[in-house]
Amino acid sequence: MEFTNALDLYKIEQKDELLETGLPSLDGIFGGGIPPSTFLEIVGLSAAGKSQFCMQLAVHIQKNRKKKGSVYVDTEGGFRTKRICHMATSVTGLEPSESLKHIRVSRCRDLIELMRTIYQLESLVQQNPDIGLIIVDSVAMLLRGENDYALRCRLEISRVLSKLAASYRLVVNF
Repeated sequence: MEFTNALDLYKIEQKDELLETGLPSLDGIFGGGIPPSTFLEIVGLSAAGKSQFCMQLAVHIQKNRKKKGSVYVDTEGGFRTKRICHMATSVTGLEPSESLKHIRVSRCRDLIELMRTIYQLESLVQQNPDIGLIIVDSVAMLLRGENDYALRCRLEISRVLSKLAASYRLVVNF
């Protein structure tokens, strides 16, 4: 186990760029935005706006930040480029094509593809230091059911993603 001097940690935190969500009340809870190394799980009923929120994060990370890149793992087929283009224009003032370039999308149709993608994320982040956000929308879609295997997969996905968040100072939302 490694310990960090609190002063060194303070200096790192002072350089942090918070990820604004576009929702002032939520940003307020986080003290202005989501800090790096944060692991979030967004839950809600079907059609509650979870995918909309995920796409909103992918656009908002491009606003006034060094790490503008994001990875969007889509298991439900809910990622919409037209929606991203609209948000990019209204939120960041970026050209839609410029905004789309910063978002890497992987569509996973089953649990095997999802696990393969999750295990490839560290290599992708190492090769692309502009990545500041990883979104998995959504783990629940492929892990329906209350069986042992689904629980083990969910725990493994959580383990890998939380390690990535901490190691590379990313915001991870799943």
